[in-house]
Amino acid sequence: MDYEKIKRRANEILESGYAECSYIEYKASEKQLDKILKTICAYGNNYYDNDIQYIFIGVEEINDEKNKAVPKLPIKGIDEGSLEKVKNSLNSLRPYLYPNVKYELLTNELKGKKYILLVVMRQTAGPFMISEKAEHDKKFHLKAGRYVRIESDSRLARIDEEYDLLRKFANYHYSSISNTEAILDDLDVDCMREFVSKTGFRDITKSLEKKDIAKALNILDKNDPSEKHVKNYAVLMFASDPQQYIPYAYTELIIDMFGTKRMMESRKFTGPIWKQYRKVIDFISDNYLNTILYAKKEKQRTEKFPISLMSLWKNCLQTPLFIITTKMENQFRYMCLKRKSIL
Repeated sequence: MDYEKIKRRANEILESGYAECSYIEYKASEKQLDKILKTICAYGNNYYDNDIQYIFIGVEEINDEKNKAVPKLPIKGIDEGSLEKVKNSLNSLRPYLYPNVKYELLTNELKGKKYILLVVMRQTAGPFMISEKAEHDKKFHLKAGRYVRIESDSRLARIDEEYDLLRKFANYHYSSISNTEAILDDLDVDCMREFVSKTGFRDITKSLEKKDIAKALNILDKNDPSEKHVKNYAVLMFASDPQQYIPYAYTELIIDMFGTKRMMESRKFTGPIWKQYRKVIDFISDNYLNTILYAKKEKQRTEKFPISLMSLWKNCLQTPLFIITTKMENQFRYMCLKRKSIL
């Protein structure tokens, strides 16, 4: 990250009088922690896919004849003796965000007045949300959930916007982008060998070292000369616990127990995603499945048609929420498969 370039660009934004928008927000001080927190969350989700987003702390906003929420010049600024205190307040917001939104706090200066620039770059570990901890904290009273920045407004995402976020970040997790946390040492070589052996190359993998297997699977970051960094999908496939590096990388099976005293049952599956796939198939087959129907509601009419379990779960890998019904002992059970590694 080129900090000097970012600082110069920030001063250009102020001097040009840019209005608040999807990537710019002005705050006179750090005292509006609730509004700053929800904007950081919204910046993390980055609904408009901006490369960089700014919150200017120590800059008042005014409304002129042409635009609303433009910076007031000369800027108010922050006393030099208060800079560290303000940064500490802004850093205290991190525990209220899940997953962690990475942001930088830079001290910048414009015409002799110092201000703090909170910078959020493009993120890949989302979607991000404000935790329930913030909802119960008197400093915030912010409703827990995922926030988005629409034009100059940071607000809770609508249902359709939430699905947009799910699809967006699913593409990151299953992509060939280099993972920012995991390296080759974090992958399980036995898991890699087991996976490759199931494709018919058992003899080859026995004689190969871990790095050679990784090269054969094309999971190393080609731009890394050290050959240590791995791609996102490699973490999902071969890390013993992908959740350490990619939030929600687990599968949860929820069964609505109609006709029984128990309302619902839940079963969680963890580990490499291809093993999760097998575990879910085996669990449903062994415990619940006699016949299976996929229910599709369209124009107030419900159609039911058979679907194979394999096809069902493959679809579920690409769908945040997938509803199926199973018939057992003349009763229907409704099962909700949640693939959280793509949420």
